[in-house]
Amino acid sequence: MLPIKIKLPIHFLEKEERDGYLVSSEMKKVWAILLDLLSEFQRVCNKYYIQWWADAGTILGAARHKGMIPWDDDIDVMLMRDEYEKLCRVAEKEFKYPYFFQTEETDKGSARGHAQLRNSKTTGILKSELNPKRKFNQGIFLDIFPIDAIPDDEVLFAEQAKRILSYRKRTSIFLSVRQYYDSNTLTSLKRKLTFPIMHLLTKIPLLNCFNYQVPYNKYLKEMVKYDGVQTKRVCKLVLCPAKQRRVWQRSWFDDTIYLTFEFMQIPVPIGYEQLLDTFYGNWHTFVVGASTHGGCFFDTEKPYTEHIK
Repeated sequence: MLPIKIKLPIHFLEKEERDGYLVSSEMKKVWAILLDLLSEFQRVCNKYYIQWWADAGTILGAARHKGMIPWDDDIDVMLMRDEYEKLCRVAEKEFKYPYFFQTEETDKGSARGHAQLRNSKTTGILKSELNPKRKFNQGIFLDIFPIDAIPDDEVLFAEQAKRILSYRKRTSIFLSVRQYYDSNTLTSLKRKLTFPIMHLLTKIPLLNCFNYQVPYNKYLKEMVKYDGVQTKRVCKLVLCPAKQRRVWQRSWFDDTIYLTFEFMQIPVPIGYEQLLDTFYGNWHTFVVGASTHGGCFFDTEKPYTEHIK
């Protein structure tokens, strides 16, 4: 039995052809977990009057398919930074097992710059994180992204984006080294042989491969640099800010409407069509693609702890 609270429509878990694409029953189980996470997320946001919207492929799915994109395997949501921080403040007391609200503050080593709501009784490990196996929670997840203000001046924005990407890259490199060293990938002998080197690196500030939090904190600080300014543009800075398709007009978020998404109604920005035009181009045309994550190992019936031993 799937570890979910949401009530699924009859036959939802059966394999189904959608828009010429066969969705397997196994993927339907993944969808069920994702929709349950979305329902739990929506419950908490409604309770605290937190404004959120569907994001990326979830908006596209709602606008074009009235649900999941048939070949997709994730759900994304977004919030303005102040609403995102409000959610982070209430998350710990609201999301109870098996739901887990993951940030770097609640689960050291995840360090994504944004939150994820996970189901701890399942497994959703990104292909890029299969080896070495990470120790943080890796249940199937809902991506939760903050939206930040960006300067209207293109030069200032380019400089900000450059700094963000630099801090993000350094965080990733330092964190990968640390996670590799901490993982079970290294044998006892290799660990002993490399310990003097790793110990030395912790003593050299410029090469501190254990202290990934130094560039990570700069990364977080740079993203909110203009949030106190009423700029005309906003951006999902946490992901590739240099890409113009992630630069949106603030006015597109002035109001909210609801679209059908599977058996739910979800909020999207009033300017969702302009957003989709910017993000996807000719989004009305069906083109079979792949998931954003480029592959993910799923298990809807076993917890991630069974797979990272």
